Amino acid sequence: MPKTKKKKGISRRQQMEGRRWKDQYEKLLKFKDEHDHCNVSTYDKNNKELGNWVKSQRYLYKNGKLSAEQINCLQGIGFEWVRHKQVSWDERFQQLKQYKDKNGHCNVSTYGKVNPKLGKWVDNQRQSYKKESFHLNKSNILRVLDLNGNYRNMCL
Repeated sequence: MPKTKKKKGISRRQQMEGRRWKDQYEKLLKFKDEHDHCNVSTYDKNNKELGNWVKSQRYLYKNGKLSAEQINCLQGIGFEWVRHKQVSWDERFQQLKQYKDKNGHCNVSTYGKVNPKLGKWVDNQRQSYKKESFHLNKSNILRVLDLNGNYRNMCL
């Protein structure tokens, strides 16, 4: 096996990894310019390699394996370290109230551009209600009653 030449204390392998990181970072910058975010899906056929790289950056960050320079670069472009923020029931309920105030109904589309995650949450609430696995404590029921005057018409 050939020896790896060192340049200023950095092995050839480290130099190549550094170049690859910068290349992927440049691709991410272009992706962000086009899409206004850095959340590249691993299922995106046109950007599969970049999506896998983004996923690995999150993993490396979580495990303390990224350099301070890499972290600063990614944070500087608005990179989200945690992709799926867990939203509480109360937060979604507040979003639903705002949606209803604006639109006059609770029929939030799961496919629309407005708030598909809220639509999915409403759909999940309906499914839970139908399966009778929908458990609300008294304060949640009061909030639901506040929304529409009666529980059944809340949007379920």
